[in-house]
Amino acid sequence: MNGELYDSLSPELQAIVDECGLKAAQNQRKLQREQDKKVLEKWTAAGITVTELTPDAAKEFKDAAAPCYEEFAPVLTPELIAAFTK
Repeated sequence: MNGELYDSLSPELQAIVDECGLKAAQNQRKLQREQDKKVLEKWTAAGITVTELTPDAAKEFKDAAAPCYEEFAPVLTPELIAAFTK
């Protein structure tokens, strides 16, 4: 939903949209985790080596991506940036 339409809604309708959006996002994450697990099992069964990052390696990637968040901060909401940086 674009911002102009969202802003035109009453606070009550905005709360409903926010709640539905949150529930949809949570459901999508759950479905994605399930799909990821199935794909990982399929790849492993096919003999594909899957490497999982250690916490230190994951931190290196996050640190390397930090300048991207600063660059796109003017067009992204603080909440969206926080979701990717925590």
